[in-house]
Amino acid sequence: MSKKPREAQERGAACPLPAEQVARLYAAGSEAALARLCAIEYVTEAALSNLPLEDLLGELLRRIRRVLRGDAARLSLISDDRLGVRVHAFDGLAPQAPEDWFIPMGRGLAGRVATSGEPMMYDDLTRYEVISPSLRAEMRSQIAAPLVVEGRIIGVVDVNSAEPHHFATEDLRLLQLVADRAALAIENARLFQRARFEQTRWRATVESMPDPVAVVDEKGRIVYMNAAYQRQIGPVARLGLSVEERRDLFRLFHSDGRPLQSQELPLYRALLLGEVVRNVETVQRSDGRERFTVWNAAPLRANDRITGAVTVGRDVTQERQAEAERIRLFDEIERRAAELDATITSVADGLIIYSPEGEIVRMNPAAETILGYTPAMRQRPISERLPLLHMELPDGQPLPPDDSPPSRSLRGETVRGMVLVLHPPTGRTVWLSASAGPIHTAEGELLGSVVTFTDITRLHELQEQLEDVLRAVSHDLRNPLAVIQGQAQLLLRALDKAGITGGEHRSVESILTSAQRMNTMIQDLVDAARQEAGVLHLDRQSVDLRAAVTDIVGRLAGTLDTSRIRIEAPADLPRVSADPSRLERILVNLISNALKYSAPGSEVTIALSRQGGEVVTAVADHGQGIAPEELSRVFERYYRAPAARAQPGGLGLGLHITRVLVEAHGGRIWAESTLGQGSTFSFALPVA
Repeated sequence: MSKKPREAQERGAACPLPAEQVARLYAAGSEAALARLCAIEYVTEAALSNLPLEDLLGELLRRIRRVLRGDAARLSLISDDRLGVRVHAFDGLAPQAPEDWFIPMGRGLAGRVATSGEPMMYDDLTRYEVISPSLRAEMRSQIAAPLVVEGRIIGVVDVNSAEPHHFATEDLRLLQLVADRAALAIENARLFQRARFEQTRWRATVESMPDPVAVVDEKGRIVYMNAAYQRQIGPVARLGLSVEERRDLFRLFHSDGRPLQSQELPLYRALLLGEVVRNVETVQRSDGRERFTVWNAAPLRANDRITGAVTVGRDVTQERQAEAERIRLFDEIERRAAELDATITSVADGLIIYSPEGEIVRMNPAAETILGYTPAMRQRPISERLPLLHMELPDGQPLPPDDSPPSRSLRGETVRGMVLVLHPPTGRTVWLSASAGPIHTAEGELLGSVVTFTDITRLHELQEQLEDVLRAVSHDLRNPLAVIQGQAQLLLRALDKAGITGGEHRSVESILTSAQRMNTMIQDLVDAARQEAGVLHLDRQSVDLRAAVTDIVGRLAGTLDTSRIRIEAPADLPRVSADPSRLERILVNLISNALKYSAPGSEVTIALSRQGGEVVTAVADHGQGIAPEELSRVFERYYRAPAARAQPGGLGLGLHITRVLVEAHGGRIWAESTLGQGSTFSFALPVA
């Protein structure tokens, strides 16, 4: 190659143009055009590279400085706030101060070019404002051109020389030409960088999403799917699958069980029909499980052409399972509610469920009948509703509504078996046994209360009738019996006075003994009936049990062989709380049984002792004993053991009445026995 083309190449670096084009331009005498073309092509070569933005800026600047034979060069971009240009690349000069990096708009050559958009040249920098301390110290001439893209200034490139008047007008035009190429390269690199950032951000965002996302190309093949999509679809999910292959592999169905056709797939509709599809629910069945997903899909377009489609799903399996469970539970609740409703309706006792405010939530027919509430009365507030019942206690005292079972239960109290007398609007008097309790959540929140009551009016009437019978038995039978006993005693004393001891004396004694036994039987029957009716009353006193036992044994001496009885009691034995007459019945029954069912002449021991807060009385005999299978039944009503059945008379009420009287005192009674050795009957009463 001749000397002139070589000089052009040296000025524009190694010219990248084809050799034929270089020879043609040289032959035509266009050395200047050749130099410009080589320079432009040299810069364009860098512009077409795929370097990252910062590397591209540096390479462009290096080539621009080389083709313009400068000593230093800078490439600056408009700042985000558009108040100046910020230097992004230096070549041939090392920045040393903050002012080397930023040039305000309108100041310095770069600032003026950024403002005007026109290339400029300074022949002698000493005559102009220079912002950069490094340039001011080392450079003497400067040219600058704007970086313009589609009429928009994005920055400035300037080339500097240590010699004044180094650059010519031709250099300025060349700088503008290569600046235009550089501007396009920079803008493309920035767009590419931004696109790559957006793509990275999109991928990071989509990968972090809990919802499945997939993208297909224009042929319907999967080109991207996030981790959630792979988890949702399972092991069959892979890149490159077509729409039909996905449908067949995933085994997709409608929520009603119908197989999903290709044309119904959200991606198919978005890709081939251009539709924006929303809220299509599919069911995927695999490995014996069902997975429910709601899909949205939309086409991807470029230049009005569909280039693919994207789909986003939402796993609603747990929601559907929860919905199914909710329906199941709702059906179960309805079934249970129907059962409860039928149960409440069929209950013979009255039942009312109250809200926390006292409103009647539920009332069964029995309650409506007993209370006589009309629909209008049921709607009244509880403060107006309860007074309509005119409640009383069994003794006739009025019961304030606030002390009634409903009101107490709504305050959190529990009421059991409270006997009330009601005078409802029906006009009849009703005796009730009422119970009530609050309804709480597990956290203790009051949800209301429930009140149940039994109509005991008939029972009360029967109790009154029973009391009449008991009074009749106790009074009308005992009066003639007392006459018989009195006359028999008078006759017995008359026979004794006359010295008659034969059959007549024995007959009178039999009359007296039978009358006494009959009196005991009447008392047993009366006490048993009163205990059963719950009207057995005690006249409690502080009793010296040791003295009481000694006195009773002494009084029994005329009718029983009390000489066999031995009493054991400490001197400091505390007094007990007891009804003296009922205590005597207890002791007489146990002592007479011990004497009756033990061998003549054998000892009967009455031992008294303190055990904690009780005084225990133990009556022990040396009779034939009671079999274990009989021992547990000796206190039953009308039960008579074989030994007792061998004795004449008796109703089997003696030990039963003894247990009733002991328990009425708040005490306890028990028996111990060994066959062939005897029995011990013990009872405990509370210390006074």
